[in-house]
Amino acid sequence: MGVHYKLTNERNCTREGHPNCLQWGAGITHEASGSGKVLCTDGWIHCYADPFVGVMRDCHDGRYGLGAHMWECLGEGEHLSDGLKWGFKKLTTLRELPLPKVTAEQRVRWGILCSLEVYKEQRYVQWAQRWLRGTGRKATTIQKIIYAAYYDTHGSPAAAMAAYHAAMAAYSIAKCAVVPLITTMSNASKAAGHAADAAEVDGPVIDFAALAHRAIAEDCD
Repeated sequence: MGVHYKLTNERNCTREGHPNCLQWGAGITHEASGSGKVLCTDGWIHCYADPFVGVMRDCHDGRYGLGAHMWECLGEGEHLSDGLKWGFKKLTTLRELPLPKVTAEQRVRWGILCSLEVYKEQRYVQWAQRWLRGTGRKATTIQKIIYAAYYDTHGSPAAAMAAYHAAMAAYSIAKCAVVPLITTMSNASKAAGHAADAAEVDGPVIDFAALAHRAIAEDCD
């Protein structure tokens, strides 16, 4: 399956404090049962196909924060994926890598790009495209988009929630003086999660890694 990426805490542990705590390091292999069809269980060992996706989803998955360590890893055997996260029955951490740095605006950009994959309401799409170009960023403008997405009952609920949380992340940027960074991080991550849910039901295959790299590249232009 190729190289993947795993996050641990600063002591290179996952699930620390639980009976099934795992210690990782160079050349260390762990194996799970590979049972069940749900990723977030002890049946699978979790990782990501892209380091930036891992960092941007950490606030909902491992929650290791700025002290996280990132490991290049190799998954083997049975596996599952929801597009954002991967689960392997057997995983080996190979070497530690520098933790990628992602800005709040890059996270918002990623959330918006993910939402656009599944939510096609015209008013939202027009606003999202303006935001990505650097306009339409006033808090009052974004509030209207948030309200419309939250109460949209015409399409996929998961797609509407992807748009809602992407707009909430943008609103957090607009109100950065009073809204904590974690709120921006959380909403951008939720936007991606709901986009994955919407795509799983009846949507397109989303390349979350490509969207993450696009978010970072375009923000740096």
